[in-house]
Amino acid sequence: MRMRASLFVAVAAAVGMAACVAVANATTTAATSSSYRRCSVYKAAGLRSGVYVMRGRVSCSTARAILLGVAEGKGRYINNGYAYNSYTRYHGWACAGNMGIDICQYGRRPVRQPKREVAGSVCAYNSRCPRLMPRDGL
Repeated sequence: MRMRASLFVAVAAAVGMAACVAVANATTTAATSSSYRRCSVYKAAGLRSGVYVMRGRVSCSTARAILLGVAEGKGRYINNGYAYNSYTRYHGWACAGNMGIDICQYGRRPVRQPKREVAGSVCAYNSRCPRLMPRDGL
């Protein structure tokens, strides 16, 4: 009986240590694997916005130029009847925005799985833009 109790304690301790290691690994990689890193900031219409490359090989300067151009009203607006399915075409990029976040995908129109995608997020008033944007925040 005493042997079973000590074996149970040893197994419980090993499982507890394994769980702690797993949680520690998850929290250290969470900031990098589940976030987009800000690469630049631009200002349009008096608002500062952060630039985030979400997918594909896009330079930060290209992402900034596209997002700034769209924020300044450049490009051709494609009106499909409603705000949720309308977008702006600018230099080969299709851009749509809502509630302070603009997302641009390279291609003729927005698709579910783009090869190149960038985002611009308006910074909080009178503060710095966040360095990381969570992936599930979009």
